[in-house]
Amino acid sequence: MTKRGQQTYIDISKHFLHGLHRPTLERLRVRGDWPVRMIRLVRDPIQNMRSYLNRNKDVRLDYGATDGRFNELQLDPSHLSKGEVYLHAWCETYLRGARLVAEFDLPPPETIATWQLSDPIAVEGLLDRLGLPHGPVPALPAQNTNTDGGYRETRVSDADLETFERFMGKVPSDLRQRLPQPKDYGPATVQAAKAGAS
Repeated sequence: MTKRGQQTYIDISKHFLHGLHRPTLERLRVRGDWPVRMIRLVRDPIQNMRSYLNRNKDVRLDYGATDGRFNELQLDPSHLSKGEVYLHAWCETYLRGARLVAEFDLPPPETIATWQLSDPIAVEGLLDRLGLPHGPVPALPAQNTNTDGGYRETRVSDADLETFERFMGKVPSDLRQRLPQPKDYGPATVQAAKAGAS
């Protein structure tokens, strides 16, 4: 950044919260590159679970064990279905980000949902809230979809909604309170929340 004369760097790696987060922030704080702002990119957990299942991806290749001793949420993997293992990863990522903000006394993260990334007004609003100069943001279609990759379209089923409800019942209430309300997750989860309330 110094060589390029840049003042802003945005890291979008999913691996940041997998172990690089604390040493990275410690180094930035020591160097005086502070404060750090966080962007919370929220995915609809049920839609993403279905996407992972459609692709037959092994979530454990990208995320640690569900009962890892440094996890915010520790659950016995022998009691989790493949879909629930993904939902654990979603919750763990969210909870780690929240812990990082509290631990380093960071400003509250700016939140944007994945389905808002193709909305120029939403993206420009995010950049404005971060105080980042920018030009007009183009409207971009969704990238890397299941159908683009030759997989089935991501369609949430009643069984997926039941998996979500079953999994959330396994999350301790104190941790559930630290997660966003279902209405803030995304379209599929809003549907699940409405079904559970009726």
